[in-house]
Amino acid sequence: MTPSKLAMIREAHERHRMMSSIEDLVSCDFEFHSAIVRAAENDTLFSILDCLSSQTVRLRIWGGIVSDNAVGLTIDHHGNILRAIEAGDSHGAEAASLVHVTAAKGWLDAYLDSHPSHAAQVRSVGRPAATTV
Repeated sequence: MTPSKLAMIREAHERHRMMSSIEDLVSCDFEFHSAIVRAAENDTLFSILDCLSSQTVRLRIWGGIVSDNAVGLTIDHHGNILRAIEAGDSHGAEAASLVHVTAAKGWLDAYLDSHPSHAAQVRSVGRPAATTV
């Protein structure tokens, strides 16, 4: 990890910590993840991240609105990931990332279980539209 790549990740994390609107926080969330993927120079992963982000932005904004501590928890998770990257601890960064993704999935699953009317719509994100013959 070069100093400039690490600085890019740190700056994205700091911007995220300073935002107040949910929309800005979601944008900064994408910037943080993008900075890590760009630092890894993994174009395939960046394409996947970009696709997932564009398809889940409304859901992530909603999560920030309805969840008690989604923003604080996300920033804490990002801090853990950043500290592991700064320490050169790839296993720690991987573990912190897994905790982050697992927490987000856990929130989503719990939300969808308690709001079944939203479940079909959310779970269809990314699937091709049904066609008729």
